[in-house]
Amino acid sequence: MANSFIWRFFLLTIPVLLFSSDLLAQRSGTFSGEVSGRVLDGETEESVGYATVSVINAETDELVKGTVTEDNGNFFIDGVQQGTFFLRVNFIGYEAYDTDVFTIDRDNPNQFFRRIYMGSSAQELDEIVVSDQRSTFETRLDRRIFNVENDIVSEGGTTLDVLGNVPGVEVDIDDNISLRGDENVTILIDGRPSTFTSSEVLQQIPGNSIERIEVITNPSARFDPEGMAGIINIILKQDQDLGINGTVTGSYSRGKSDSYSGSFGLNMRNSKVNLYANYSYNNRDRISDGTGESRVNFADTVYSFKQTDERLRNNVSHLVRGGADFFINSRNTLYASGNYRTNDRLSENTLTIDYFDKNGNPTFETIRRTVGSGDGYGYEFNAGWQKQFLNPNNSMDLDLSYSLNTDGRGNDYFQDFYNIDGEEIQDPFLQTEERDNLNRVFSSRLDFELELWPGWEAETGARVDVTNIDNELNSFDIDPSTGEKTNDTDISNHFLFDQSVFAGYFSIGSESGNWQYKAGLRAEQTFTLSELRTTEESFENNYFSLFPSAFLSYSLSESEDLILSYSRRVNRPSTWQLNPFRSQSDPNNFRTGNPFLQPEYTDVFELSHVKIWDRFTLNSSLYYRQTNDLIRRFITFDPGGITITTFENIGRSHSYGLEAIGNYRPYRWWNINATANVFGQRLEESELTEGLNRSSKGYRLNLSSSKTIWNGTSVQVSGRYRSGFTVPQGEIDPFFNIDIALRKNFLDNNLTVSLNARDVFNTLSFNFNTVDDVPIVRSLVRNWDSRVFTLNATYRFGRQLEGPERRRERRESTDRFSTPDIE
Repeated sequence: MANSFIWRFFLLTIPVLLFSSDLLAQRSGTFSGEVSGRVLDGETEESVGYATVSVINAETDELVKGTVTEDNGNFFIDGVQQGTFFLRVNFIGYEAYDTDVFTIDRDNPNQFFRRIYMGSSAQELDEIVVSDQRSTFETRLDRRIFNVENDIVSEGGTTLDVLGNVPGVEVDIDDNISLRGDENVTILIDGRPSTFTSSEVLQQIPGNSIERIEVITNPSARFDPEGMAGIINIILKQDQDLGINGTVTGSYSRGKSDSYSGSFGLNMRNSKVNLYANYSYNNRDRISDGTGESRVNFADTVYSFKQTDERLRNNVSHLVRGGADFFINSRNTLYASGNYRTNDRLSENTLTIDYFDKNGNPTFETIRRTVGSGDGYGYEFNAGWQKQFLNPNNSMDLDLSYSLNTDGRGNDYFQDFYNIDGEEIQDPFLQTEERDNLNRVFSSRLDFELELWPGWEAETGARVDVTNIDNELNSFDIDPSTGEKTNDTDISNHFLFDQSVFAGYFSIGSESGNWQYKAGLRAEQTFTLSELRTTEESFENNYFSLFPSAFLSYSLSESEDLILSYSRRVNRPSTWQLNPFRSQSDPNNFRTGNPFLQPEYTDVFELSHVKIWDRFTLNSSLYYRQTNDLIRRFITFDPGGITITTFENIGRSHSYGLEAIGNYRPYRWWNINATANVFGQRLEESELTEGLNRSSKGYRLNLSSSKTIWNGTSVQVSGRYRSGFTVPQGEIDPFFNIDIALRKNFLDNNLTVSLNARDVFNTLSFNFNTVDDVPIVRSLVRNWDSRVFTLNATYRFGRQLEGPERRRERRESTDRFSTPDIE
């Protein structure tokens, strides 16, 4: 049934696409020229990005056109009519610069400024105001943008390391990502989801390949409503320079073990096409250890045990990315991209458990060793068409993607039993398991941005997502004397999961005076089917959902805004939450999924205030979330001393918090960011929450300071603190860490070398204690390889088109296509 919906969807979109094409455009005979160039610091000759470049009429002194320079200081202004002009360049901390007068006419259609040097203002650097928010964060109506290109603490690391330094985002010991303390967050890469698990793909993307990170805590109707806490959209760098450019990056990390990574990227861009390719390699070891104590208190059984474990994981991965953008003309772009990855893993784990009777006397000991290996591969293809209509406020974006991900792994378990004298008391327990996972995702979307009438803009579109997952586990007990294998039918299983989501949305917005408003509605029909092939059971869950959203902004002044927003979100159970496979690496702690889970829905309200002073910017948000059918980990206890962790819809919760993000820039060369988040949660009483902690409070603090201490050299210090807080069945202790980094540019800024140290004082640790009134009282301490020193080097090379070559490329882009069939 779901597949028929897909074909109906595309049959409906074909006439829409045909109807959306413009009428044949007539070539205009009106003359216009262009102005381009580059802006540099007069003392250091470093690029000045985000400077304002204005074309001024030399006769009337009126502004004609303008733009903002790119990261590399380049600017390009087209559509300049015939006349006499000069450029005025402005940027904070520099004297305004006026060029000589020049003429644009048919004989001189282009004006190129090879280098425009700017000098420091007479006010010196202590008079700088904070307008260069590109280096820190920006606030939009529905999102916050963190520009992480200058975050040197994370250089040489992965995307997970970069995310850990973004305000409000946290990455834990197991690479789980949370936003404002909630792990139900959707991760997008360049606006698209991935079939690969978030942590898996983010471990393979170098951190220095990221341009910016968008945090959307209250998404509009245009976005997929998946993710209760919101959306984190990771935007990768794309070279905008004409010509051939490339980067080579290598890094070496040392903690308790060695890690290596490297990447090579090449970009070729002209007026007709942009081609890019990237290869990255990662070889990382992760070492962790833990200790735990448990006391079993059943009516007829009382004893305790202590356990210690040591883990080593090695991951070697290769990732190849490539793509092309075809600039058909100024209003039509076709694009295609793809990536392919391979992954090889090795793991070793030694778990020692000492048992004691009710009086604390030792009774026996077990040592369980786990040796695992695995490999996998995956690929993604993406293609689309971006179209600008005759009305520049109207656009279309058609995007199609398909991805496949495989993962095969095996584990061998060896468990020995000893008495208090160290003598073996029974035959060893031998077990082996094999897992094979296959994930497929097909996604298509069609989005329109339309100007309905002057001042009123609308967004509308449709989306189809189809997911197929096939997970198979075979577990065997091995006779230690004969080596014969016996299939353990209590563990072995074959799990299939299919999900199809069909969505359509519409939103409309406008502004009037100081007010700006936007409202939308998204409708989704979801079909899901879970199958347990081994037991011949199936679970079908089909549901229709509506997701309204609304945004209201009021400008108190040119530098102060209030934003009120609302949206409805959904968190569909993931396959690892549904899959009833039992994890058995720890014989006293099992984890299993729950195929009967229902999706949870959340209503999110947020009030934000943004204020910009001369040197300081403050963005504060008050938020509230009500969640129905809340999904949480739920622990049950077995008299044999085994805890079983699964997932349950435990009821309704109310979450609230206050988040403040501040940026202070006392000088142009010194930037300080601070974040504070105070949060709380309350669970309503239900059958499953009886006897649990039903309320919790906590806070998080982040502070980062970066300075340019001398020519081309920067230093950054970052610190994080998270208070202790309660969860339904226990408490988590507080922790903090401090990171330090140093970066230096060489060879005319083409070579950048950085040295960073994460968790300098080795303070990161995860401590958990269960509540006291449960049958098994447990405490746990986990430590991982958090103090890591990384040396990273990046070399940039290539040739940029300048002067006549650049102008010729631009001009050919306009003249090359005279046929108007897809104008």
